[in-house]
This record gives sequence, C-alpha cells and structure tokens, in this order.
Amino acid sequence: MYKPFEQAVTINDGKITTISASLTPNFAQVTLKADSGVEIWVDDTKKGIGSWSGRLEIGDHIVECRKVSHVTSSHSLTIANLNDVTRTFEPLKPIYGTLNISSTPIGATITIDGEKVGETPMIKNDVLIGKRKVEISMKGYQTKTESVEVVEGKSIEISPKLSVTKSTTSATNTTSTSVYGTSTKKSSSVDKNLFQGAIGLTY
Repeated sequence: MYKPFEQAVTINDGKITTISASLTPNFAQVTLKADSGVEIWVDDTKKGIGSWSGRLEIGDHIVECRKVSHVTSSHSLTIANLNDVTRTFEPLKPIYGTLNISSTPIGATITIDGEKVGETPMIKNDVLIGKRKVEISMKGYQTKTESVEVVEGKSIEISPKLSVTKSTTSATNTTSTSVYGTSTKKSSSVDKNLFQGAIGLTY
C-alpha cells in the first residue's frame, strides 16, 4: 500500500551512515455499495456483502457483484490518486424460470419458499432459478409439498391431487332411566333413549 523507498548512499570507513526512510502512501480509501445480499468481490477476492470500505492500491481493479439467482455484473475501477473513491452499483438482474401449478380440486393456496403467491391454477413466470419449496394447501385437504429445481427459460409443471383430511367421530355413553331401572348404552350425540324411556312409562 506504499511506494518503495530508494536512496543512494556512500559507506565510509569507520563512519556510521544513517538512513531515514519516509514511505509515501500508494492507496486510496474506497467505498463500494450494492443492494442488500449482494457479494462484492475485488480482484477475485470477496470483500463484503451489501457494502465494503477499505484501501485499494493506485491502479486498475476489477469489481464483481454476485448474488444467487441473479446475473453477475463486472466493473472496471481505476484508482488514479490518493483521493477517496465511492462507487454505487446498479441492482443485479434476476434470473427467472416458470412454474405451471394446478391441483385437484382447484382453488388451493400456493406457497413458494414460505410466501403465498396465489391460488391454483396459476402460471408463475417470475420464479427465481434454483431450488424452491412449493406447498399446495386447502382447508379440509392434506397439504402437498414439493421441492423443485427452477431453471431459466423452462416451465416446470406441478399438478398434485389433494387427499381429503380424515376426520374421526367418537361415540359417547348416555344413560337412560325408566321406572324399571337404569340402563347404559352407546349412542350418538342425539339421545335416542329418551324416547324409549317415555314408552316404558305407559306399561
């Protein structure tokens, strides 16, 4: 980060020669800014995420902005003097693929990576490439979950058949009383023994 020091000296017999070296800075303080989550690389070395501040030597440098599922951008950065330098880079262009999502029955809620995006059927052509988790859910039906690899320029079809959620009903014990004694039997929520008890009273 400093210019080399060089000086011609004469060494004399029996004498001490003193050299005082003063190094001249050869860098500038640089601040680089990008969108949140964007990795900043300088000369093929990762410097930070979102932003970075530090020293760069005078000369030419290559700055790259990288982010998963986005197009990498490359920039030439020339440090000409010792003055501070600030650069702000444009947002990266996302890379999309398409998901063609339907279900049986239709009208199910679609969730991609935890975010609700709509209902079936749907053709969504702005899904970021890479591995995605897709959930298809509907009240009264079991949720279907699929992991898909979204590819640029390709349409992936997802068409699950939802299964009805199983429901259980438990029988309850009811007790009926008549003039002839007490009896217990299983019945539904409607106590049919009330009617039978009324008939017994007429005997």
